[in-house]
Amino acid sequence: MAHDHRTERIPRRGRMDDNGGSDEGGRKQYYHLTLLAETNEGYRNLIQLSSLAFLEGYHYKPRVDWELLERYSSGLIATTGCLGGHVLQSLLNGDEKGAIQKAGRLQEIFGKDNLFVELQDHGIANQRLTNPKLVEIARTIGAPLLATNDSHYVNKSDHEAHDALLCVQTGALMRDQDRFRFDGHEHYLKTSTEMRDIWSELPDSCDNTLWVAERANVDISFDETHLPDFPIPSTYKDEAAYLSYLTWEGAKERWGTTNTQLRL
Repeated sequence: MAHDHRTERIPRRGRMDDNGGSDEGGRKQYYHLTLLAETNEGYRNLIQLSSLAFLEGYHYKPRVDWELLERYSSGLIATTGCLGGHVLQSLLNGDEKGAIQKAGRLQEIFGKDNLFVELQDHGIANQRLTNPKLVEIARTIGAPLLATNDSHYVNKSDHEAHDALLCVQTGALMRDQDRFRFDGHEHYLKTSTEMRDIWSELPDSCDNTLWVAERANVDISFDETHLPDFPIPSTYKDEAAYLSYLTWEGAKERWGTTNTQLRL
């Protein structure tokens, strides 16, 4: 998500993190949000949001905003996201009122039973600090809790290999002190027993993961080819002629009509 509107451009400043950095006012370049398709309509809306994030909201990353979420919210289940989400970022900045407002805004967009307050515990200090506040927010707005775990590798023992991969991706060395890295060793695929042990005091947060899974009812056909239909105007003899026309019109719009080098 963008901070406010998908057209805004926030310059990179300070240390780069999972949100790309922030400006002097603390606004992040982008925020995290989890959206799940509950119905076929929701799946189509996910496609719309993904396309528009690239076409209209791209700034270092494809981004949606509140306006697009309101337009394409039907059939979707949303969570408040991880530490990189709007709600958690407000809490980390000491703005508890703002966190409640943003969670409430998401609830207004997606509906009472379609917005979950997400809880995570990877042994990270900021999560231990904010989780009790998230529980309070859920009770304040009457939203269900949802226990999740970021899974960037399958087994806990894969942590070091994943850390090396991050170095390859970012052009850093493992001995570099100020490089991008994951905090903790808990970003693996936990079993249901492990999750229920972590959230033993909030069992409904694990129950709700099953509720969400049972509600997801999307039919995706892999046996049919779905391609868009581009009708050819009757003034063109075939697709190649119409494509040639569109190509030259686009070239004229971008570079002008007198550039004869275009024909080389």
